[in-house]
Amino acid sequence: MTIERATARRILELCTKNNISVAALTNSAGVNPSTVYEFLAGRTKCPTVAVIKQLCAGFGITVAEFFSQDYFE
Repeated sequence: MTIERATARRILELCTKNNISVAALTNSAGVNPSTVYEFLAGRTKCPTVAVIKQLCAGFGITVAEFFSQDYFE
């Protein structure tokens, strides 16, 4: 699995776990929705660490928790 697909998978897993939509996540994280939607659709490369950090804040988790899944190894 590529880092892009692993990152997209984790974002979607956390949205499901927290029962929020991607739109609600981007709103609470202060991230432009098109940034996340373009990435999830595979039209852009992996988001920057700064964007991932903002998304983590929206989920209420740390960056370490975001990357704590086996598929990132």
